[in-house]
Amino acid sequence: LNEVCQPVLDQLAQETGELVRMTVVEGEKLIWVADAQGSRYGLRYDALYGQDVIPYATANGKAWLATLDEASAVRIALNEGLGQRAAPAPNTMSSVPQLMDALQQTRAQGYGIVNEEAEPGIAAIAVTIAGLHPHDPVVGTVSVAGPVMRLGRERLLAILPSLRQTSTTLARLWPIRQHLAPTRTRVSQPVPADKTQKVSP
Repeated sequence: LNEVCQPVLDQLAQETGELVRMTVVEGEKLIWVADAQGSRYGLRYDALYGQDVIPYATANGKAWLATLDEASAVRIALNEGLGQRAAPAPNTMSSVPQLMDALQQTRAQGYGIVNEEAEPGIAAIAVTIAGLHPHDPVVGTVSVAGPVMRLGRERLLAILPSLRQTSTTLARLWPIRQHLAPTRTRVSQPVPADKTQKVSP
């Protein structure tokens, strides 16, 4: 799956100049599986490997939880430490009412967004990757993340159309996952402009 999807992530990373990350849904968890680094100079955000996706504090997690019924979303968030662990960043939510408000907003707007909620100084926007059939559960998420000084709300929303197109492309590739053995996430490197492969939707 990683090798099939990687060129799509690389393309978005080059276009945005930021870190692109992809997750898959595994039971009641989101798992980081691939990324692409688009920043080639100056301040950049590099993902921490082995880090769990905190569903209530990440753009990816919010986008995913918003597709679930409220009882499931609350159970998953509580199981992952909502209100029970030290806040990792200044704006991390800490209660079920906050979660419900955030998920209602996420459903209404169709994307997850965070500003210093999972990590200090980091903002991100994410959308889900649809399943094979219209009523299937989502299979994963894809996001763009970077320093808050570059990724204000206006910039994040400007990225959204390209992010959604990437999600559509990944959804079309996703059935191939049934024929591929799992692979480990590679170490992200800046994407060479002359080696980026373009994938038509």
